[in-house]
Amino acid sequence: MRLFLGLFTFLWCAMAFAGTLPQLTNKGLGNITVNSPYDINKVQQLFASFQVRKADFATEGMKIDTILVASPQEPLLAIFPTEEKSKKIFCLAYRTNFIRNDQGVQIGDRYRVIFPAGKPVKCLPGREEMSGQVICQAPKAAHLFYVFSGKWDGVDGVVPPVAVIENWKVQQVIWLANLAAMEEITQFCRVNPIN
Repeated sequence: MRLFLGLFTFLWCAMAFAGTLPQLTNKGLGNITVNSPYDINKVQQLFASFQVRKADFATEGMKIDTILVASPQEPLLAIFPTEEKSKKIFCLAYRTNFIRNDQGVQIGDRYRVIFPAGKPVKCLPGREEMSGQVICQAPKAAHLFYVFSGKWDGVDGVVPPVAVIENWKVQQVIWLANLAAMEEITQFCRVNPIN
C-alpha cells in the first residue's frame, strides 16, 4: 500500500509540474521568443511556481551569466544571454521530460526515431565540454536542436556516420533564438551551471 501511495504521489507531482510548464515550440517557450530581453524578472513571472535564480556557467575558463529554472529535485532549464550590451535571450537548454516540445521529441528518444533514414539532417559535432556529442537541427523546427550522446571510437570534432549515431539518445533539447549563431550552441548551450 505504501509503495502504491508513493508511486501515486510521484505521478501526481510529475503531472502537476508538466501542466505548469509552457510547451517549447519553434517560436520559443511561452513568452520567451527571439525578441525577448534577458531579464530574470520576466523569467520569474513565466515560471512562478519554480526556483528561478542567476547562476554562473563556465566554458573555456570564462564565466557566463545564466538564468537557471529548477524544481526542488533538479535543474529544468538554463537560459543564456547574447553578448550585446542590451542583452536578449540567446538560447535555452533543458534535459528533462517535464518540459515538452511540439515536435513530440523527449529526452531519451533515439536518433533513428526522430530522423528517418534517407532524410537529410543538419548536424554539428559538439565542442569543448560537449565534445563527443552531436547536435542536430529538428526536422520541422529550425530553432530547435537535439543533443545526442552515445559510444563512438572515432575522431573527435566530426559527426559520426548515421550507422553509428542511429541508436544514440537525446540528452537535451536546445532552442536557439538567432540561427546565424548556430555554431555557438556547440560551446555553451547546456544545462550544468557551476553554482
